[in-house]
Amino acid sequence: TVIGPGMADAAVIAPLRGSSYGAAIAVDANPRYCRIDPFKGAVNAVAEAMRNVAAVGATPYGMTDCLCFGNPEKPEQFNDFCEAVEGISEAARNLYRKGSKEPVPFVSGNVSFYNESAKGSSVDPSPVIGCLGIMQDYSKAIDMQVKEAGSRLFLLGQRKDELGGSVYYEVMGELGANVPAVDYREERNRMYAVIDAVDNRLLLSCHDISDGGLFGCVAEMVLGGEGDGAIGAEISLDFSNERKDIKLFSESPGFVVEVREENISRFKEIMARHDVDAIELGRTMDEPRLVIDSLDFSNEELRTAWMSGVKEALK
Repeated sequence: TVIGPGMADAAVIAPLRGSSYGAAIAVDANPRYCRIDPFKGAVNAVAEAMRNVAAVGATPYGMTDCLCFGNPEKPEQFNDFCEAVEGISEAARNLYRKGSKEPVPFVSGNVSFYNESAKGSSVDPSPVIGCLGIMQDYSKAIDMQVKEAGSRLFLLGQRKDELGGSVYYEVMGELGANVPAVDYREERNRMYAVIDAVDNRLLLSCHDISDGGLFGCVAEMVLGGEGDGAIGAEISLDFSNERKDIKLFSESPGFVVEVREENISRFKEIMARHDVDAIELGRTMDEPRLVIDSLDFSNEELRTAWMSGVKEALK
């Protein structure tokens, strides 16, 4: 094991003794997106699985699926299944493998129907996507934890009014309507740019933006999985005119990356080559805090909230 589960967006292993090749594995799904729109929800599941593999520096090479749905004898539930399969297919064909225009293939999978209660209440449409990525040198793999004070944080992927199915709406007791819309060209460009930046050892850490939006992403970066969380960050929300809650909690696709000062020029060259706008968010700092404009949390407060979530939900 090179990077264990929970330390990065994907786990990384070195499966071949004496070889530098590494394999990255990620599994993703968001049933709340699919409750709103099964097609877009499935597209997002494929995109996020591939994005998580790219975040550690690996190139997505193959996928599998576990499709969990309700009773196919009910027309609306079978339609959900059909829409999700179409979404998976479209995403795989358009988020094609880096260096080619060939789809990233689904090499296996399974379908589970009749997932419902005795009263007939069905599970949300749940296309679960697994993605395998390959990297030629596993020593280049990076995780999500910020590494040092004084480095810069950049946002790749503008925030949009796409809060439908988000964690933000869920804690407010809402569902919403605007599921993140994956722009295939922009998604490919961001993934390929991150893979190239990692390959050139220009990123200290990287995390994709998904559940919890930008706030959740940066909070997880300063906490760093099971790391010590000794490094903090200070970021600004001045990068667009959207409402602050949209900028904080929108789950529009994207990444946050950490770059040393001396590598910023080369980093921006790679981003420009892939037509990716690198938006400067702020800096890391040697104080264990997360400061976002007027919001100020200690890393310990964040960790306590994160670790006690299940216990609080069960009360």
